Amino acid sequence: MTAEKQEPRTPICISWEEWKASRAAKRENLRRLGLDAPSRRSKSTSDRRLRAAFNGKRAP
Repeated sequence: MTAEKQEPRTPICISWEEWKASRAAKRENLRRLGLDAPSRRSKSTSDRRLRAAFNGKRAP
């Protein structure tokens, strides 16, 4: 990181309901585009750690 002065970050605070509504809107936009789900990476640098933590899967 450089020694330049950075602007302070504004914390982002949203409610659970706002988060769920934004996810629903994203899914609806994808559906309109003919996609059934958000794209996911087939591999990641954390695969070994994730698979070890979740019994061979990348997520619970």
